[in-house]
Amino acid sequence: SEAISLPTYQSLLTSGFANGWANFGARVSVLPLFAASVFANGSAAAGLALTAFALGTAVTLQFSGRLADAVGRKPLIIAGLAATTVFTGSLGLATHVWSLLLLSVLAGVGGGLMNPAQQATLADLIGNERSGGKALSTFQMTMDAGQICAPIVVGMLAEVYGFGVAFASCGALTLASLIVWLLRGQETRKELA
Repeated sequence: SEAISLPTYQSLLTSGFANGWANFGARVSVLPLFAASVFANGSAAAGLALTAFALGTAVTLQFSGRLADAVGRKPLIIAGLAATTVFTGSLGLATHVWSLLLLSVLAGVGGGLMNPAQQATLADLIGNERSGGKALSTFQMTMDAGQICAPIVVGMLAEVYGFGVAFASCGALTLASLIVWLLRGQETRKELA
């Protein structure tokens, strides 16, 4: 209950929801549908797009945790949200498999930058002196809520307005979270705050 009053925790909840929405919900459910319905050899394109997205995340995770410790949590959350805004938001504009794969890798980088920095921010806010179960579970529930809602909403947008609008909605949501972080989120790494 104490954490919810902190602007940085509130910012963290918005980015958790946006991350769950764009990098888990929409990626896993709508990206393969887009690839399968738009490109020749659609099932292969779907598998390659998911692999490219995961590869971008996995490679970035190799250094992003250390980077969050070196330069701070907020810069990586900002960079991750910005990359997700641009590249996930643009996925529906891909007209060739190679452009889809490139956008997928770069969108995956956004998630890879954001995830460790979000988790480190949460650990910093909780600290060692108190129980963090409620703050941790609330953060996880916001990510889960994004992951649950995205397939329904983004899928409906794709059905009614097309994949360009559907993925642009992911970009709009992560942009909103980016603005919240820029205005309200604070650096939590003590040495850099």
